[in-house]
Amino acid sequence: MKAYSKLPDHNEILDLTDFETASDTTPPSDLKAATALAKTHLSELAALGLDDGALAAASDRITAMLALVAAAAQRVATTLEDLDHAEELATTDALTGLANHRRWWSAVETESARCARSGGQFAVAVIDLDGLKAVNDERGHLEGDLLLRVAASTIRTTVRASDEVGRVGGDEFAVLAVDHDHEEAEALVVRLSAAFEDAGIEASIGAAVSDDDESFMRTYQRADEAMYATKRLHKTL
Repeated sequence: MKAYSKLPDHNEILDLTDFETASDTTPPSDLKAATALAKTHLSELAALGLDDGALAAASDRITAMLALVAAAAQRVATTLEDLDHAEELATTDALTGLANHRRWWSAVETESARCARSGGQFAVAVIDLDGLKAVNDERGHLEGDLLLRVAASTIRTTVRASDEVGRVGGDEFAVLAVDHDHEEAEALVVRLSAAFEDAGIEASIGAAVSDDDESFMRTYQRADEAMYATKRLHKTL
């Protein structure tokens, strides 16, 4: 009976340390552990003096098992990727690529809770496009959609990367500006107003800063009221 003097070096033993998913996911630690254990087990079998046929059969069975584990991990990774994509679609405004109403309000709620713990402040800016209805009526909805996309891009490139920008209504956008006091909120309105003017878009903008004694909904309402005050001022000019 001939026995292996060492573990045979053949490629059919699957090396899961090189495992990659379609999205270049880092190989999970349990797959690495499974590979290491399998190789250790084969080494132990070889040390027992098993004949070539028995050891080859054990190697084949373990390789098949590891292949099944890798395939299962691939399916799990793909499923998780699909779920992430579905979540992104569910929380993103399809036309502008900004956060939709649901995601923006969730961000405000989270930031409000953080500020309640830390004593910080955040600002909310509300932007309403003054001429969207006229564009839709006079030039069609394709032109109206283009206006919305340009407005979204104008806001996104004006605020910080850390600020959450959302389309919260048909022609209404909102900005959650974290760690902003009253002076910084006023500066934000000035920057946004200048950016819209440069883009040739008529918009009314209002902002409010969070207060410890009020809900985040009330902060939004005050920003909305400030926006409508600006809109009324525009009509008198």
